[in-house]
Amino acid sequence: RLAAGRLGRVLELAMAPDGSRAAVASHDGRLLLVERESGEVREVDRSDNGDVSGLVFSPDSGWLAWSHPGPRPLSQLRLANTTDLSVTEATPLRFQDYAPAFTLDGKHLAFLSHRSFDPVYDEHVFDLAFVESSRPYLITLAATTPSPFGPQRHGRAFEVSDKEETPDSEGAPATRIDLDGLADRIVPFPVEAARYSGLRAARDGVLWLRHPVTGVLGAARATPDDPDPKTELERYDLAQQRLEHLAADADHFEVSGDGKRVLLWTDGKLKVVPSDRRASNDEDSDSNITVDLGRVRQTVDPAAEWRQMYEETGRIMRDHFWRPDMGGVDWDGVLDRYRPVLARLATHDDLMDLLWEVHGELGTSHAYVTPYGGFGNGPRQGLLGADLSRHEDGNWRIDRVLPSETSDPDARSPLAAPGVAVRAGD
Repeated sequence: RLAAGRLGRVLELAMAPDGSRAAVASHDGRLLLVERESGEVREVDRSDNGDVSGLVFSPDSGWLAWSHPGPRPLSQLRLANTTDLSVTEATPLRFQDYAPAFTLDGKHLAFLSHRSFDPVYDEHVFDLAFVESSRPYLITLAATTPSPFGPQRHGRAFEVSDKEETPDSEGAPATRIDLDGLADRIVPFPVEAARYSGLRAARDGVLWLRHPVTGVLGAARATPDDPDPKTELERYDLAQQRLEHLAADADHFEVSGDGKRVLLWTDGKLKVVPSDRRASNDEDSDSNITVDLGRVRQTVDPAAEWRQMYEETGRIMRDHFWRPDMGGVDWDGVLDRYRPVLARLATHDDLMDLLWEVHGELGTSHAYVTPYGGFGNGPRQGLLGADLSRHEDGNWRIDRVLPSETSDPDARSPLAAPGVAVRAGD
């Protein structure tokens, strides 16, 4: 075990391509580098405004990039040299910059940012809103590297030194970064502003998820039973200068180390597909593989799991509570008082009830316990939307049919539907 007890609670971990070190984002805002051979832990940076995220190494493992939070909702990209740990601000703290990724040739740093300010008029009230404000951007790391979207793309190329084009001893392309004027070399991808997440570098391009704009109530769907619009997996081909749609239903994805394959969670299935063309919905092939999760077997000791979950809940609340003194509550005493109940738990639901009781001792809001998988929607109870009364003759009479609300598809009595012709008194 490396660095046991020195990392805090690990929120995110990234391994350098050469395997020499790992970057760790800790729960207390620290960004750490852990050396694989020696176990040495070095602090790269620290945040007082939340957790650092989006840890990613350059292809030659010489640089580390991440999203560093500022006062909400701002965040910026930072770069660190993994040798001397010098830190540089890659983007100014003016926007929400996130999801950095070095292109596989080591020449660019791509990222997502909320910096598109084109408001949309509201149709009900006289107001404006920024509905789709994010866009992918790219930083040319060397001052002599042209923008892949600029006029030099098909004109006379800049002259580059042999050193820049020479791979290192491990075969990975060397990443050269000219820190002066770095933020001035930010250029947008030629795609429309939307809602993006999960940017990753792949072979000859960059992948990301594009999310649809949906209402919070679901009333805008064609029918109440229709599913929500799906998130799409898109790819921008830097060589061909074009946007491609790889999957119409993508929940999560990760790119393989060589950038050639994508592990894709789509429509309840885990698939391995190529990173440079649309995923096929047909039968499996050499290039399109569905992972059979039914073959996975795991031995679980529920009682041991519940004990671990109880103790970890206590640590998380202690480390993240909004007051250092836990609101005057003896938190260790609370955990000790409820701990004997663990021996009497019979189901996972019992554990959830126990954790609710423990949280309740703090007497504060925003302290939740959410079971695995969430609460779900479950079957809904249908109602007639009418007042009924039973008469002496044993028959039921309709006293009133509630009026329908045409703006809400779910607020309609089935007795008021066209063709039913039911009236009060029937």
